[in-house]
Amino acid sequence: MQKILNHIFSFNGRLSRGQYIFHNLILLLLFFHLLCLIKIFNSDFHSSSAILIAVLLILLISNISSIIRRFHDIGSSGFQIFYLIIPILDIYYGLLLTFREGESENDYGQDSIELMQKGESPSLKKYTLIAVTLVLIIVFYYTFFNEQLN
Repeated sequence: MQKILNHIFSFNGRLSRGQYIFHNLILLLLFFHLLCLIKIFNSDFHSSSAILIAVLLILLISNISSIIRRFHDIGSSGFQIFYLIIPILDIYYGLLLTFREGESENDYGQDSIELMQKGESPSLKKYTLIAVTLVLIIVFYYTFFNEQLN
């Protein structure tokens, strides 16, 4: 568990496209699940705001770390994350991070795809299967809780 937490909040190393998409789907699922739980158990968001802010900060730090490691994978500095706060550039860099293939080896380490092929990391097929499952769970949550809350 400690290894997973260190990896989620690490700003060093690289993150492949599949891992980046998977990580963002996990964060989306956690965020959506949190909002649904607060809405179901407490209709007043103000009393739950401290918990919500704490969890949002944890999710934000995790998201920033994945973006920086994805920039490392394409051979760029993590400081390029600041381009994501500029309108229009945020769309360009968001698409770049999602679709651009990572470099084979650069200053930030060995290619994460090569590590997967050596068996040092979970396979891309496993990430894809989990990502599709998460999307289906998000769709289920949305339809189920949307009917329950209305």
